[in-house]
Amino acid sequence: MTLKVRRNAVIATDSWIAGDARWSQSIPAETALALYEALIQANVPPPAARRVAESLEKDMTSLLATKPDLLLIRQDLQHFDQLNVTRLEALESRFTLKMESMESRLTVKLGALMTLLLGAATAILTLLR
Repeated sequence: MTLKVRRNAVIATDSWIAGDARWSQSIPAETALALYEALIQANVPPPAARRVAESLEKDMTSLLATKPDLLLIRQDLQHFDQLNVTRLEALESRFTLKMESMESRLTVKLGALMTLLLGAATAILTLLR
């Protein structure tokens, strides 16, 4: 296994890692290396240790979220929150306008009803006298 050390990160360049497109960007492999070395020290055959390290690294890069992943999610949620606030404000504005319109219509209808009832009451009283 050929390794390069660069700023506290061990970059694996062996064919079993370098062949993966994700590793072409020099992803740090210090976890895989540490696991590989621990397995070798525990007398695990190198091919088996390499498969375990490869499997772990594959799972870690494909299944676990990294800090940059979480930051992207946070940005997406903040953007989504801003969109929802804008939408809610627009909805509130439209709702307020609708309520004011309904209030005006209800006032006119109640005024018309009161006028009709007052006219009916006056007619009934006039007929009873």
